[in-house]
Parts: sequence; structure tokens; C-alpha cells
Amino acid sequence: MSVSQKQLWHLTQIQPDSRAHNEFVIIAKEGALDVGALRRAFTEVVARHEAWRTTFRDVEGEPYQFVHEPVDVEMPLTDLSHLGLGQALRRAADIATANTLQPYDLARGPLIRPRLVRLSDGRHRLQLSLHQLVFDPTTLHRIVFPELVALYRSFTEGVSSSLPCPLAQYAAYTTWELDWVNRPDAAARIERWRSRLHGVTPLQMPLDHPRPARQRVTGGTIPLTVDRTTVERLRRSACSAGGTLFDGFATAYAWWLHLQTGSEDIVFGSAYDLRQLGDLSAVAGYCVAPLVLRCAVYADDSFCSLVDRIRNTVIDAARDAVPFASLIAGLDIPRDPRNHPLFQAALSFQPRRATTAEGWSLDAMECAVHDALGSSTFDISVELDERYEGHVVGRLVFNADLFDRATAREMASNWYEAISAVARVPDLPLTVHGLGRCR
Repeated sequence: MSVSQKQLWHLTQIQPDSRAHNEFVIIAKEGALDVGALRRAFTEVVARHEAWRTTFRDVEGEPYQFVHEPVDVEMPLTDLSHLGLGQALRRAADIATANTLQPYDLARGPLIRPRLVRLSDGRHRLQLSLHQLVFDPTTLHRIVFPELVALYRSFTEGVSSSLPCPLAQYAAYTTWELDWVNRPDAAARIERWRSRLHGVTPLQMPLDHPRPARQRVTGGTIPLTVDRTTVERLRRSACSAGGTLFDGFATAYAWWLHLQTGSEDIVFGSAYDLRQLGDLSAVAGYCVAPLVLRCAVYADDSFCSLVDRIRNTVIDAARDAVPFASLIAGLDIPRDPRNHPLFQAALSFQPRRATTAEGWSLDAMECAVHDALGSSTFDISVELDERYEGHVVGRLVFNADLFDRATAREMASNWYEAISAVARVPDLPLTVHGLGRCR
């Protein structure tokens, strides 16, 4: 197993009933659908990638992954076309919730559960529940989704797959990672992290309830939407300061955390794709690690000046990316059962991708299902997905042991106000915008 997988596996053993690592995505198809071709295409995708045919077992106290031979993947079809669209969507969400809430047997599998739902004759949803051990955003957005659409198109046209065989499987990534983390370069990176994170302390957000003696990862979800106009303003403002749209959202998030905590020393996490380090971009599986982003935020900063600081923080952190478990071990960070180590807030952002084919869409931000899962790894996190149409959808995920839902709604509204303010007038000192804590 990879370093990141092993860390995740140990967490599942500590909290076997936790649903924090259950994931859910929707692949939607508008227009006519050949169900047989879709089933065949999905079976082919699973056959192409060993990570999606893998189970995990404890062998004399150590976890190992076992790859199974390809088989036809079961994809039950639930027909809701006799219902009105609104009722069908609600029923589909109930089905997805029930499927995603089911615990996974990591030793027996399967760790992916596809279910096809017909909302009407021309509207279908492939509802995919899966375990985080075999999945990350790159797997979904850049590998599985494009391959599924390409294979479906081929099979509906009566031709065989024209996709080349994957250049590498997850075992190659595991071998590379286990070798790389023991090299001098990885040790040098960890030493630079030691200097970068010296003196870091947990963010002190105002809580509704005392922090429990042991983190339980119970959570809730509030939906977020940023309209196209605001997104474009934020993009232009970030670009004018030399940054990307992610840098813009990260800057606004850092400022928002500064407002909530009153601290000038802001620390949060953001996922980084470790495939980039090993030239293994086509490998499906769990290959991400959080980057710890630490940045000073001052009341008299303007958005543009803070973008430049955040951009450099992200570049420096990415240059020293290592698996998070290796970082914690290398820095000898003591485990605090009350907190996630090093950071308690997180930001994720999935950039816009070119449309794959007319009628197909991908949604990893189904808030109703995630809210029903009731899990949160961090005190607070914001997860964003830029859509092809130009707007951004997402969710604010909160630790329900610490925050009431009403407070989380207020935080979501306050976060959007911060985004809108800096997008409209990026050159003013942040204090001029007049925003403060939620309470």
C-alpha cells in the first residue's frame, strides 16, 4: 500500500463505523441512453484500472492490497420515470444516500457501487458510491469520466475501444512513492517543512460547543454557489496579481479565516496531486496529500497584495510536497486526539474542465447526500468545483460537535460576502470592506 493509503486504512481501523471516507459522485446523461453500452463501458473502465478492483486485508498486523481479476460490474437500474421530475430527483437522492451510507467491507469489497437511475426517458444519473481508498478527484475528473464517455461512444457506434492501455497501474505509483519517501530529497523537503511550520498553533475559531476530548468527525454540509460574474471578477483580480483562480479563492479563504479567528498567522490545508512528482498522471487511485499552507494576513493588506503572498506560499509548499503521513512522522508531531494535525481548516478547488461530450456532466458536490453522511475531517472546510458554464458550486463542511447548523449557515453567507467584496474592489485594504466575524 502507498503511504497515503496506509494512513487512511489505519484511520478506518480506529473508527470502523465512521463514514468520513465514503464518497459519492453523479455522472449524468441528458438525451437517449443505451443502458447496455453504459454498463459495458463502465465494466471496461473498471477492467482498465486495478485500483477499482482492489480490496485491502490485514496480514499479520500489516495492511496489503489485493487486485482481483476483471468481471462484469453490476449496475442496477432504478426507473423513476413514472414520477414527476421533482419527486424523482428527491427519490434518487434518497437512493443515493442509502447506498452511500452502507459500510464497506474493505477485505471483501467491492469498494465501488454504481447504480443507474432513470429520471425520465431522456434523463439518467449514474450514481456512484465509492471508498476513498480507491478514489481521488483526479481519478474521477481526468481519468474515469473521460474514459467512460469515450468508451460509451465507441460501443454505441458498434466499434471496439480505441483507448490505449494505461501506461501504469496503482502498484507502480505505490512502488515509486515507497521508494521516493526514503530518498534524501524527501528528507530534505521535510526539513524545510520543519522550518516553515515552526511555532504553528491551531486556529482558534469561535465555537458553539467545547471541543470534545476526542475528535469524532461528525459533520454537516451547507451548499455554496458563486455566480459567473463574481467568478470572472475574482479570476481577473487574481490574474492581475500574477495568480490563478485557485489563488484567488485561497486568498479570500485566508482573509475569511483571519476575520473569524483574529489571527495574523493563518494555516489551512489543500489537496495536492502527488502523481505529478512521479510522472504517473494516468494512474487511477488515491494519490493525493494535503499541502499545509501557512501565510501571514494583515488587516491593511489589499486582496491583490495578499494574492501574491498566497501564490508564493502555494508554490513553495508544492515544491516540497510529501505524503502527509511522512510529514507528520518526519516532524515527530505528537498526535492530539482532539484535532486534525497541523491544520483544522481546508480548501479544495476543482478547476473547470473542457466539456467531454454533449449531454454528459459530472457532479461531485451533491450536498444532500454528503450532509446525510454527517462527517467532517476538519473543523471547517470549503470544497469548490468550477463548472463548464462559468459558475462555481460547492459546499461548506463543518464539524457538528463544534458548530450549530445556524452558525454554519451564517459562516457560509459571510464567506460569500467576503468573496463578493474582494472580487468587486480588489485594491482596497481588506478592513475597508467592513466585514467581521460571523458573531
